[in-house]
Amino acid sequence: MPRIRRHAPAATAAVTLMALAAPAGAQDDGDADAGVAVFVENCAACHSIEAGEHGEGPSLAGLVGRPAGTAEGYDYSAQLADAGFDWSTTRLEEYLRIPTQDHSGDQMFHAVDMQFDSLDRQSIADLLAFFTLLDE
Repeated sequence: MPRIRRHAPAATAAVTLMALAAPAGAQDDGDADAGVAVFVENCAACHSIEAGEHGEGPSLAGLVGRPAGTAEGYDYSAQLADAGFDWSTTRLEEYLRIPTQDHSGDQMFHAVDMQFDSLDRQSIADLLAFFTLLDE
């Protein structure tokens, strides 16, 4: 069961409003509306969708297309800060499927036990559809 942070109700309302305004097909095989529920259940306890508002994890605002380890104001590990790749939907899908795998090319950069290791492919597609809507 994910931990609930104090601002979780506000985050839930914000993500719901964003999803309602989502264009159809934001992520071809995912449903952004369903992605809101995946986010709230699996991500919101540690991540915010507001730029610059970090929790245990960095803000996910503007995540798709952002260079790894660069959310302003978040203290990343050296490995992730120096990872040298952008978070494309393909890279995010790989990461969400196997969060502890070495995605940096030569070093493991994720030491935190993420709670989404049991997400199925549809849940990941839905989450990615939602992530494509998050502006920085």
